[in-house]
Amino acid sequence: MEALCGSETLDETTIEWNTWPVRQNLWGTYTGSIYSNFSPLIHNYTNRRLSYQADALNAVAGVLHHHSQADDPVYNIIGLPYHVGIQDISLHSIDTIMGPALSWSHSDFGPQPERRHVFPTWTWAGWTDCVEWEPSPGEITASCLKNVEFENSTGKLFGSPELNSCKSGPDLQQMLDSVQVVVFEAPTIPSWLIKSPREHEGSGHSIMIAGHGVDGWDLATANADDLVANVEQGVWTCFCLTKAESRIFILVVRWVDEHTAERITGFSLWKHQRTEEEVQRFEDCLGEMRSVRLI
Repeated sequence: MEALCGSETLDETTIEWNTWPVRQNLWGTYTGSIYSNFSPLIHNYTNRRLSYQADALNAVAGVLHHHSQADDPVYNIIGLPYHVGIQDISLHSIDTIMGPALSWSHSDFGPQPERRHVFPTWTWAGWTDCVEWEPSPGEITASCLKNVEFENSTGKLFGSPELNSCKSGPDLQQMLDSVQVVVFEAPTIPSWLIKSPREHEGSGHSIMIAGHGVDGWDLATANADDLVANVEQGVWTCFCLTKAESRIFILVVRWVDEHTAERITGFSLWKHQRTEEEVQRFEDCLGEMRSVRLI
C-alpha cells in the first residue's frame, strides 16, 4: 500500500471493502455506491504525474480489482468503467454500458493532454492529464450507441452473446482484458450545425453547435477552427454518445480510413440555458447513424 500512497501499517487483506459505508481509497474518501466512486477516483488519479507513462494502468490496477470484487461490481476495459449492476451477468447490455463509459472528458483549464501511444485513444489511459465523467448525482444517462462489439488483438470480434455467456465476474473481466478496439453505431452531428466563432461574434464561445456554446478549454485536444474545418471536410466526425437531463455528450473522432477512427476529444453540451423546444430541435437534427471502429 505504501507504493500506492497508502499507509505502511494498513493490511488491505483485513478490510471488508464491499461493506464499508465510507471507503478510504488511494486518493481520497468518498461515500455512496462504488460506481459513483469510480469517477472521482479516476479523476484524482489522473491529476497525478507519473514517472513512467506506460504505468498508467499498473498504478491503479489494485483499486480497479477491488471495484470488480464489490457486491455491486464495476469491471473495467483498459480503465473505463464497465458497470453490469447487481443483475445476472447474462442479462447485461453492452450498448447501455458503453455509452456512459466512453463519455469521459479532460478537465477544464488543465494542460494540453498528450497521447500515450501504448493505449488506445478511446480510454483515458491513452492520454495524459486529468479526466472526469460528468453526470449529475442521481441523473439517468441514456446511451445512444447501438450494435456495440469489441475486437481483441487477433482481430476477433465479440459482443453480447459471448459476454453474456460468462459464468462469473472474473471470467467477464478476463474477456474484457482482451479488448483493443471498440466498434459501435451512433448518431452523428451534421456539419451545418457546427459554427465557428466568426459566425457567432459576441457569443463568448469557441464554437456553437445548434445554439449550444462550447468553450475552448472544453475541446482539450482539439482546436476550434480545426474542428469546424475538419468536420466540414469529412475528416472528423462528431458522434452523440449519451443523453441526460442536463447534457448531451459529444465524441469527436478523426478517420484513419473509411471504417476506422481515433478519438480526438469529447465534451458536453449543457442544456441548462436551452428551452425544451430548442433541445428537441437539436435532437431532431441529429444525422444518420454511422458505424465506427474506434482504435
